[in-house]
Amino acid sequence: MRSVQQHGIERTSVAMIADEAGVSRPTLYAYFENRDEIVTQAAIAATDSFVERVVAHVRRFDTAAERLVEATLFSVRGIRNEPALAMRFRAGGLLSGPLTADELHYAKVCLAPVVELAPELEPWIDEAAEVSARVVISLLSRGPVHPRTEAQERRFLHRWLPAALGLVPGGAARPLDQTP
Repeated sequence: MRSVQQHGIERTSVAMIADEAGVSRPTLYAYFENRDEIVTQAAIAATDSFVERVVAHVRRFDTAAERLVEATLFSVRGIRNEPALAMRFRAGGLLSGPLTADELHYAKVCLAPVVELAPELEPWIDEAAEVSARVVISLLSRGPVHPRTEAQERRFLHRWLPAALGLVPGGAARPLDQTP
């Protein structure tokens, strides 16, 4: 990922990756078929690491609603600011096409701390993950009519996102329909 960050994905070669890793090209080819596989695996590792940071960050908050909003904001900031994440999501078509199983998996992992405080949400976790992923995608792809500060964005999300997932003040889940 450091090679990609320094040189860009198109100009990054196996030789550059090997040099950065301190190994020979044949050593890399013993583990990976080609450069794209190396870059993909590095991006997956970066995503896994990022999701762990989201979960750790979110657990600092006391209500399910706060955790949901903070997971959303932290995810948007990370995808925008970390080249490995931006590259992975661009390559995976985050902003176009259908949601992928990987995207929903990562959204569910990020929502785990929300479910810890609102276990009633567990039967609807797949749908909650889809809503969360779609909100993140929306925030990444289109800005609001009038630009917002981070504090304004946080207030906006607090007003609408917890209610969309059936979270009421205090952190309990109140689904509109009792059938998951």
